[in-house]
Amino acid sequence: MRLSIGGVIIRKYVVFALVIVMVLFLFVGLISKKEAHSISNEKENDVRKIAWNYIPKSEIPHIVGSWKDAKVYKRPLRQFNMKQVYIVSFPTNENPSLGDYAIYIDINTKKFLGIGLRD
Repeated sequence: MRLSIGGVIIRKYVVFALVIVMVLFLFVGLISKKEAHSISNEKENDVRKIAWNYIPKSEIPHIVGSWKDAKVYKRPLRQFNMKQVYIVSFPTNENPSLGDYAIYIDINTKKFLGIGLRD
């Protein structure tokens, strides 16, 4: 069965409609990803604030910036039986060989678990 000139025009409309649908799916996917990322940032900020409250007062002058400058990682740690925990890492102005100041927070309960060792 051969398509007439009208069939060629219809095919162009079908291709155009498919391109529009694909662009819409891409756009919706980007919006959803952005919303998920902002939710994650809110959770990270909550964890940063919790961890900030557990830094000893004597260490706060050595922290570079504020709680907002901390980095949040999710890692399994041996000392917690390979349980995933948040590691909130605060940069310091002390000797670089000591490393950042790390606070461990439970992922589920958001409770303080401990302070990372610094050599």
